[in-house]
Amino acid sequence: MNPGYTENIAEGKSRMVTAIAQVAQRLGNTPAVCRACYVHPAVIDAFVAGNLKVPPASTRAPRRSGKAGLSLQERALQRLLIRYERSAAQNAGSARTRR
Repeated sequence: MNPGYTENIAEGKSRMVTAIAQVAQRLGNTPAVCRACYVHPAVIDAFVAGNLKVPPASTRAPRRSGKAGLSLQERALQRLLIRYERSAAQNAGSARTRR
């Protein structure tokens, strides 16, 4: 195993614990409840791996078809969750074909 990889994962996990604790405090909940009920596992995995790309909070996406656009952060989360669901579906399909 690559020692640098382990250090990055450990650092990512440490940063995730800190971030969850801060969010839990703002929500008035415990970190365990916050993580279990409010944070999607794909977000945690991407954050720990260092793959969570978040645009600046002050920007909004352009309007589409008369509806208010999602913020760039919301669109980034939407793309992350779509990739997660596609990957899960592919993994489930390949597991069925192996049987």
